[in-house]
Amino acid sequence: MIVKFKQMAYFFIDKLMGYMWFQSLWAWYVSKNPNYDNGRYKNAFFLSKKKAKKRYCIFRCQPSWAILAVARNTLMSCEWADNYNMIPLIDFEQGNTYKSGCLGKDNFWEWAFKQPITIKEALKNQYVFVGAINTIYSNKKIRSQLLNPDNRGHVIIKEDNWKEYYRQLNVYARKWWQLKDDVKNKFDNTYDKLFKPGMKILGVFLREEFSLSQDAIKGSKYESHPHHLSIDEIVPLIKKYMKEWECTHVFASSMFEDSIEMLKMDFGDKLIYTSRERMQFKSWITEWDNYQTEVKQGRERDWDNYEGDLEYAKKLSLEYVEEVYGISMCDCFLGGKASGTLIACIWNGGNFEHLKILEDSHKSAGY
Repeated sequence: MIVKFKQMAYFFIDKLMGYMWFQSLWAWYVSKNPNYDNGRYKNAFFLSKKKAKKRYCIFRCQPSWAILAVARNTLMSCEWADNYNMIPLIDFEQGNTYKSGCLGKDNFWEWAFKQPITIKEALKNQYVFVGAINTIYSNKKIRSQLLNPDNRGHVIIKEDNWKEYYRQLNVYARKWWQLKDDVKNKFDNTYDKLFKPGMKILGVFLREEFSLSQDAIKGSKYESHPHHLSIDEIVPLIKKYMKEWECTHVFASSMFEDSIEMLKMDFGDKLIYTSRERMQFKSWITEWDNYQTEVKQGRERDWDNYEGDLEYAKKLSLEYVEEVYGISMCDCFLGGKASGTLIACIWNGGNFEHLKILEDSHKSAGY
């Protein structure tokens, strides 16, 4: 009853006050309430709130999201900040950075994307609002026009009126997803070599770990993720749509070497792919089984205290972003629901000649 009353009070105060005034009041309340002692750092707060020509808004994301999940989940947040006359910045850190009271220590976002200034530079300014960790902020008007109003501001994948939808989202992406010059030049050089004049390319986005059986994913995070077809199931569809859409080549985004080898058997020199470091599916399954055992034993990874190999993570992240960038340059698209699918469609801006989003038997609301 008390929790429900607090939720109602929160809702009505939010409605009656201007949003940033409400954030000020809420930040003050959290700072004084001992119930927030352990998790206070997770909540939104003002680092500084003085009159200033430039006002900054920092969105914090932890590694429980991958870099393209950060991209999709902060797209409308950036637009939201802009609507409140704040300059949006994304801080994508290892888990314990925020817990230790730091910002801008090792910002994964800046591996691939430009920002107006660094987080460390922004912290020196007079007006800095820091958003709650892994929270999506969105403008109600934009959400009602472009998003599913029931999903808290997630940008979702659509097949109806998709050309206009992705064209509109591309306007936001050009503002908030600007690749760093050296990264973009590298990507463009890659595809200048792979994509030749006269090719008509079907881009196929694979997310093989989303195709695990219901028994394998029971009780795990993958139950709330979309469900994809296995590589065996998707090959006939690639053949079908290549013929139907008169494509000469297929470009595959894949995290497993096994998938590339199988596709080579079916498509030979019509298959295009990058030299990304890929895993063997059998090895990944072994790691997955070990992780599931740890979860059952109560030893699930604590993202608040996560530290990883940054250089290796950077390499894998940039290779993944490069693949999705390539998918966005294809003539047609085939794939299941995932962040990579969404980012490719938005980067493409509705210019695919044909698009087919495969059915998600999980009916995942966040996608």
